[in-house]
Amino acid sequence: MPNREDVPFQQRLLVINFDPLQDDGGDLDYSTWKAYLELSSACCLDFDTFLVDGRLDDLAIKDCTTFLEKVVSRRRDRSANMWGQLLCYMLNLNFCFQSADDNADTIDWVVTQCTGSALDRCNSLGLLQQFIIAVDDVRHDAGCNPMGQESRTIFWHNYRESAVNQGPFSTAVISLRLESIINVLRTVKGQTYQRSELLNAARQTVWAQTGRAQFYDTQSQPWPITKTHIDVATGHQVQVPLLESELIGESMKQRQCLHIRKADWDRIVSEYKNQGQQTLGYKDIVIKSAFLEGLEYNFYQVLTDPEAEGRWPGYRMVEQSNYSHFGGARNWMCCGSRVTDAQWLPGTDKETYSIDSLMHHFSYDAPLLDSLPREYLVIPWVMRDGEGDEAPECDFPPEDDMEIDETTTSPSCTFDNQSGGSTSGSGSGGPEFESREGDDAGDRGVGGQPPVQAGGGDFDDDENEVS
Repeated sequence: MPNREDVPFQQRLLVINFDPLQDDGGDLDYSTWKAYLELSSACCLDFDTFLVDGRLDDLAIKDCTTFLEKVVSRRRDRSANMWGQLLCYMLNLNFCFQSADDNADTIDWVVTQCTGSALDRCNSLGLLQQFIIAVDDVRHDAGCNPMGQESRTIFWHNYRESAVNQGPFSTAVISLRLESIINVLRTVKGQTYQRSELLNAARQTVWAQTGRAQFYDTQSQPWPITKTHIDVATGHQVQVPLLESELIGESMKQRQCLHIRKADWDRIVSEYKNQGQQTLGYKDIVIKSAFLEGLEYNFYQVLTDPEAEGRWPGYRMVEQSNYSHFGGARNWMCCGSRVTDAQWLPGTDKETYSIDSLMHHFSYDAPLLDSLPREYLVIPWVMRDGEGDEAPECDFPPEDDMEIDETTTSPSCTFDNQSGGSTSGSGSGGPEFESREGDDAGDRGVGGQPPVQAGGGDFDDDENEVS
């Protein structure tokens, strides 16, 4: 990664690691995935309408960033604020597409990514420390099998804890064959390390030095590194991993390696895990809301409690978006649950919504309407007709009617500051929310003020304060 040691630069990046594509026997192949990506690009203009009165919802973003800055225990952290903006939009997309039940997984993923990014950028966590953490993660991963493939295994052929080292240290060391372990980390974790960079980092420490040690020789010895265990009672034989103390000289070969003092190895791993423990308590974090002065609430509980679904004020971005008629508070379609009960209109050809059909008609130029199937010009779903529902328009709303009208009265979700703004909600573990009619589109902010005052107040991720 460029500018690895430039902390301010790293704080301005969102780094997301993806596992390598593997054929898991599913129906989704790479070409289909590429088609999904291309088709979804057509929604970008609609996603761009996730605004409040034509501006970014700085209050919703502020609550998300405040939550994440408490997670990483840092104030005014650029990276946490960027993750907060992403979290805000992910939560609104969940709500828009009737999948708010996914909020728990969404928050968990963002917390994990944000915390890992914060730890990786910590000044005390340099390149060699990151390498040590990665090796420790693979060794203790439940999916790491010492009897599995050599290319995916860290075991006695590339890792030793009790080797008689030929190096400068007289204390206990951990010895690593760099090239072999680098290949394992690339295969298992998708992380890339350069041997020359690791050796250069080692030269700048007093606890890591190059040397030589004995490792299991996979070229002349069988793989995996096992022994036969016989059950005395049943006589049943089974292969089990060989203990390091059971290695014999004939099976090993002297190799170049990197020696790391075990005491420092244990210290680095322990400090990292202790820092990582802060993610375990993120479900209990209470934040001071930007929506209403003096109000505090449990962010995770409000966003995941089924009884509070749709009552977080940050969802007002969906209310004013192009999806407002079909998702969230103004949903017209029969999508009242996670298992949607939406129904096709009689006579609708469902095949027109297949990937192949959509890609056939997809274009980056404005199409001639007469050239499109009828299903693309009308709402193909039966509209909701429950008690209290207003009759929807028969035809698809004209384009102008889909635009945000800043003078139109629309309901806004606000906090009901009960119990002096405490977190004691009725059965939800959070504050009470209620829907009310605002006097105008500006009646949507703190104390009746617009969320963004004219002439300033833009959300600035560098300047946010954590209360």
